[in-house]
Amino acid sequence: MAGLSKRGTTWYVNWRDANGIVRKKSTGCKDHSAAKKVLKEVERELALDRKDCYAKWRRKPLADHAVDYRDFQLAKGTSVKQADQTHSRIQRTLDDSGIKWMQDLSVSSVTKTIDGMRKKPQSPKRKEESYPTISLRTKNFYAKAIKQLTAWMYREGRIETDLLIHLSMRNIQTDIRHPRRALSDDEFTRLEYAARMSPKAIEGMIGEERAFLYRMARSTGLRKGELGSLHLGSFFLQEPSHLIVEAAYSKHRERDTVYLHPDFISEINGQLASLAPGEPLFPLLSQRKTADMIQADLKVAGIAYKDEHGRFADFHALRHTFVTKAWETNAPANVVMNLARHKDIATTMRYTHKDQSAQIAAIRAMTPPKKVN
Repeated sequence: MAGLSKRGTTWYVNWRDANGIVRKKSTGCKDHSAAKKVLKEVERELALDRKDCYAKWRRKPLADHAVDYRDFQLAKGTSVKQADQTHSRIQRTLDDSGIKWMQDLSVSSVTKTIDGMRKKPQSPKRKEESYPTISLRTKNFYAKAIKQLTAWMYREGRIETDLLIHLSMRNIQTDIRHPRRALSDDEFTRLEYAARMSPKAIEGMIGEERAFLYRMARSTGLRKGELGSLHLGSFFLQEPSHLIVEAAYSKHRERDTVYLHPDFISEINGQLASLAPGEPLFPLLSQRKTADMIQADLKVAGIAYKDEHGRFADFHALRHTFVTKAWETNAPANVVMNLARHKDIATTMRYTHKDQSAQIAAIRAMTPPKKVN
């Protein structure tokens, strides 16, 4: 049973929870009769909670559940950036849909909301409805974030069933906004040479620094953020030579081992020789516009940034180049997938760019069916 107590001039409701712990809640009232009305409401809620263990959670706004989920992510070691990004996507989905309570949450309402999302207006003079819709890949990011919330709520015993377990992902292959391609060996050689011989700094990096950055990206398949995380302690150059990408910087939040080509070790040693412990190999890389950087060097090298098929040779294309070259070694598919540090082979195949000559050769190597007279 709950009761009333007074602290100063304000009345409080007191009760013991299921664990015997005394709980207190301010009525916000100084008048005893008004406080008794609040007491009756608390007693009603406590009675409901004894009959329905989910009742108290249904009274909590989804936005508050989202904050709790963010705190949970941080407690288990998720980076602040990742936790904030997930929370931001959840909150925007809730705001755009107008959904406040879990009983109003449904697959259809979330799907409709995410499908109607547009890029945020960059100009105060331009109306949001005039902006293009977000890509299917970005829609998947929003869907994944809100699904993570309800899955966590179910595991935590806040909801009886996972309300969004059937919320499906979009097929991003039907909507690729920025397709990339792999660079040929000749193209990469020209790119690296153009950067190395460049007399000017671009995005704060001189030519030789850019050339080494391109070689690291091409030789390891590391993403921009992963490259920016490397320091002296990341490298282990005894056989088998490798580097470590810590989980906080890896896209899938796992500690990765990335093996290095023997021919690249002496150059890496030369770059590491001048580094102090903890000093980054590529300082402030996260703040540099690598797309602008590589686009300038591609222009000098005489290589189109966007080819006739609409495919881009941006900085991330160097990762596509790495995966494609790994595939061309004829290593088993699972080995290439592991080198790319992907979770499924379908993702790896999207990074593999083979020209039609390989397909033609495969067809010619096949034995045609015999003709029956």
